[in-house]
Amino acid sequence: MPRVIIKQHQRVDPSDTEERRRRVAENIQRLSQNIFDHCLPVSKKTEEAEIRAWQDLESFFRELNPFPDYDIKNAWIDLCLDKPRPKLLFQAFLDEKIRSSQGERPSIGDYETETVQTISVVNSAAMLWRNLVAKADKRILRDQRHQDPSNSEKWRLRWVDITVSKGAPGFGPVADISRDLDLSCRQTFEKRDLTANDIMRLLNTLWTHARDVECRPRQRVAFHSTLLLAGFGFRPGCIVSFPYKQVRIRCLRAPTAEYPERIVIWATILIVHNKRRQKAINMSQNETLIISQAIFDKAFKAGYQSFEDLLKTPRLENTECLELEWKEEMLEKEIFPIDYDVYLKLWNRLWLVAGNRDKIRPYSLRVGAGAALDDLPLTISRPSDPSFTQPSNVQLDRDV
Repeated sequence: MPRVIIKQHQRVDPSDTEERRRRVAENIQRLSQNIFDHCLPVSKKTEEAEIRAWQDLESFFRELNPFPDYDIKNAWIDLCLDKPRPKLLFQAFLDEKIRSSQGERPSIGDYETETVQTISVVNSAAMLWRNLVAKADKRILRDQRHQDPSNSEKWRLRWVDITVSKGAPGFGPVADISRDLDLSCRQTFEKRDLTANDIMRLLNTLWTHARDVECRPRQRVAFHSTLLLAGFGFRPGCIVSFPYKQVRIRCLRAPTAEYPERIVIWATILIVHNKRRQKAINMSQNETLIISQAIFDKAFKAGYQSFEDLLKTPRLENTECLELEWKEEMLEKEIFPIDYDVYLKLWNRLWLVAGNRDKIRPYSLRVGAGAALDDLPLTISRPSDPSFTQPSNVQLDRDV
């Protein structure tokens, strides 16, 4: 069981009324300086989407607004007051944003690419409007609620999901624009299950067509490692840029009849899930990349300079397993530094270079190659499990 540390507070005699009254007054004074109307925390990706949507709205009001003296703040306040002008403006913004959303797509026609509309479904338009409502609440409406607490509900916009499952866009500003522009209520991509062969195809393209997939050398290695981990079914957001402290390297005895002194290297990686609890995965596929990068970074406490040093220098003596420690200053350093945006950019570029016209999402690995590993003897456990915390407790079945 993990040890729970309870913070100790100064004890007060329940019979000391004056002291308790003083403490209550201090708490009221301290709490009065805080704002209780906090916004719910959102992920970095959602926050960035809200910022982009707000910047687009600011650009619209600055360049295309037919009412020069009517700013964004007044528009959101008047929208809460149910005035017609902001409704017309926001609908005009959504219409212009959807019509001007364009991107290039590979084509088999006369030209290599063709221009397509990137916002083509109701869900995308609804997400844009939801991001604007969320940002407006943080920047404008929250202050209005503080200034007018007796009518706080008047300064609160309720988000209603209009994309119902019956195939109709529903109601609201997005629904009206969706009908006018004939946006689809169905997903426009086909779910596809990727296999191990697809992973090998991407990795082969990554190295054999390096000139067509431009990136820094370390990013190339980082993408290679991250793609292998994604093949186990983990979300890319969980496995990009993990630090050395989430990795355990162990030397294990694995004698055979032919090689009685055989030693193998085993890696255990702690995966910190962004939507679920933490898990640890024991694996052998990714060890070469991890150890190669660690030797290059001089991350081992014992100062190993090569694979030969790693296999010959550690002396197991009377133990079956020996953990190789990292240098203290390397624990927080990322082994394969690559953020999700770079990962996604390389992912899309690789599919294009490999000759694939359709846009395939990274999630396909979770429902494809990752799901196919269910029957394999992977060791996945909570970090509090002895198989992660105690290197001596290792069960060797067979390499995956």
